Amino acid sequence: MIAVDDLTTAPKYRNLLAAQLSDYFDKSEFYTRFARGDFGKVDAVLHQGACSDTMEHNGRFMLDNNYRCRRT
Repeated sequence: MIAVDDLTTAPKYRNLLAAQLSDYFDKSEFYTRFARGDFGKVDAVLHQGACSDTMEHNGRFMLDNNYRCRRT
């Protein structure tokens, strides 16, 4: 299993400390490599990232992060 995240905010790395991972990719690199087929046959993609800020009012941002999983 690999993890993909945006660790621009340094303390977020703690979310990965206990995970058993074979690799980690920054989301900016992952999307390009995934589209290129670098990971071979993929059986499943589990998207567990989301913006949980209940005061966020930017609908496009919420849709991109919570539903579409875009690289923005």
